[in-house]
Amino acid sequence: SLMYLCDSTIIPFGKIVMFAGPPQSYKSALMYFMQKCVATLPPVGGAAALVETEGGKYSPTLIKSLVSQFVYEKIMRIRTVKTVEEAQDLITKALQLYDNPKLRNVPMALGLDSLTGNVAEAKFAQIEKEGHAEQDYARTAILWTDYLRKLSSTLVGLPVVVFITNH
Repeated sequence: SLMYLCDSTIIPFGKIVMFAGPPQSYKSALMYFMQKCVATLPPVGGAAALVETEGGKYSPTLIKSLVSQFVYEKIMRIRTVKTVEEAQDLITKALQLYDNPKLRNVPMALGLDSLTGNVAEAKFAQIEKEGHAEQDYARTAILWTDYLRKLSSTLVGLPVVVFITNH
């Protein structure tokens, strides 16, 4: 992903870009920086939203240092979620803003940090009921696979780029 972005002279609007790599390889930091690039596009700027799935693990100090205090406080929206479904709902709601013709040309960077940071609602219910977790990665993987397939077609023609980290 980094090689693609650094060799490119454009922001890949209408696309999903995933940052993957070893631990502490600055995947999230790169995503925050790319969100700043979109949020501050001349002449009028854009929007940035971060869906955080790791229980509030993100660092406000790191984000502010990369995107600026102004972008952090005035432009970027950050929401922490507990389940895959909550994350997908937030992304879907953000994209529904483009149903308004006045917003159709506003660029947006949506960030998902991280793809593997949460579980499905059914998993939470099962843990509550039984008191423990069982092996069930497939459910979460299928939910994301199906959603991202649909999302990729939704993004066509929109001034939106979705950045995803995969820890």
